[in-house]
Amino acid sequence: ESVKMYLCVFGETATDVVFQNLVIDGKNLPCTYAIDIHSYRVADELAYCTFDNITVENVASTWIPITIMATSAEIKNCRFTNNTGHLCGALRIGTTAYTNITDSTFSCNKSSGVGGAINCQGKLEMTDCTINGNEAAFGGILVNSAAYCKMTSCTITGNSATLGGGVAVHGETEMIDTAVYGNTGKNGADDVRMIADAAFRMSYTSSMDSVYIGKQPIGFYKDYIGN
Repeated sequence: ESVKMYLCVFGETATDVVFQNLVIDGKNLPCTYAIDIHSYRVADELAYCTFDNITVENVASTWIPITIMATSAEIKNCRFTNNTGHLCGALRIGTTAYTNITDSTFSCNKSSGVGGAINCQGKLEMTDCTINGNEAAFGGILVNSAAYCKMTSCTITGNSATLGGGVAVHGETEMIDTAVYGNTGKNGADDVRMIADAAFRMSYTSSMDSVYIGKQPIGFYKDYIGN
């Protein structure tokens, strides 16, 4: 038994869509997508999508469990758990998409390619999110070369990859008060992997317990947890 996809929004005009208070359990049955938001923008029109209190779990995708393309999306109070895919373990953000994620968790997702939790090709902002226990070839979160990602007050831990266990930075990435520790890069870069010339900024405010001086990282260090 298999299905192509569960929920699909596709069109050539701006569309506003809300998914609220849902549980999508793929029961590990093969599928292409669980959710495919693929609304093209026309002229100045902007499609908008909201995920509010959604759980997506046990989706065994042959491609991408959740894809957001050419639209703006808000994801809040959501859980993405035990999903598998090829181009990401849970969520892929397309090159012309913007996604804002708050108070959400990505746990135990697995990608046979990149982005154990998230493959960001567009613009992503995350606040108060947890990324833990995800697996991929590159990054619990992969930020592609033309992408932008900002993480504030997030926790990224227990993820594993061949390179860049926590985050693989190819595009512009900013971390503010974000804890990145206890990840595993099997061939190197346990927590953060940066390619040459990638724009990467990391800062901590006085509210964040840290060993930093003047709110800026001293450099790479072994933290008090032993990583």
